[in-house]
Amino acid sequence: RRLRPMRTAATITPWMDLDELERWVRDAPTKALHERRLAIWWTARDRRHATEIAALLGVGARTIRRWIRSF
Repeated sequence: RRLRPMRTAATITPWMDLDELERWVRDAPTKALHERRLAIWWTARDRRHATEIAALLGVGARTIRRWIRSF
């Protein structure tokens, strides 16, 4: 079985600077929204892969990619 190469990390062009983005994450009114925003923040700040973020949040990588696309 051949292994597929790992996808490159998503690139996000934030519409606010990283400090504002961090406050935006902290100000999320619900846990679910906080997790979505956290995924965006990790991608923008650290360029983490969707699979790594998914493991940290306990959701699927496809879900993380969908959240990033919607941002």
